[in-house]
Parts: sequence; C-alpha cells; structure tokens
Amino acid sequence: MNTSGKILFYLKENREKEIYSKNIEKFLKLQKSWVSTVITQLERADLISRHKKQNKKIILITESGLRTLFSLFLTEIEINIIKAVKGVTVSEPGD
Repeated sequence: MNTSGKILFYLKENREKEIYSKNIEKFLKLQKSWVSTVITQLERADLISRHKKQNKKIILITESGLRTLFSLFLTEIEINIIKAVKGVTVSEPGD
C-alpha cells in the first residue's frame, strides 16, 4: 500500500481520536515536509479534510476517502462481483 493509502487507513482506524500531522509523521516515520505534501494532495482529492482547532488542524477521513480506502482492499474479482450487484457502484483506484 502506498503512503496515501496508509494515511487513509490510519485515519479510518483512529476516527475517534484527534489526529494531527505529527501523529501521521510518527506513524509513518516520515519527514514533516513529505507528510504535508501527501496530506495536501489527499485534501485536494477530497479524501480527507482538515479542521482548525486552536493553532492546529485536525485531519479527518471523508466519506470519499472511506470509499477509496475500501476499494484499495478489494481484489479485482471482488470489484467485479460488487459491480454486478444491481444498484451498487464501486470506483476503482485511479478512476
């Protein structure tokens, strides 16, 4: 799983906590600048959102981020089975 997927997974697993960039940096053992770049890209793609609290920004996974994360864990066969079910759509990574 790439860095973006790991961040989404971390946010999903820690939804009940207030997550900040520092938490993600520590979890991934990556530099602040790299994490900041990836977080900005995820926010532009509407996969995460940032909300200001005092002088820091809490990072949350969005519904779109949850759907994307879900599709990352599905195999191609599972995606095809889900697509075959009437009324259910799943976007594949990169769509």
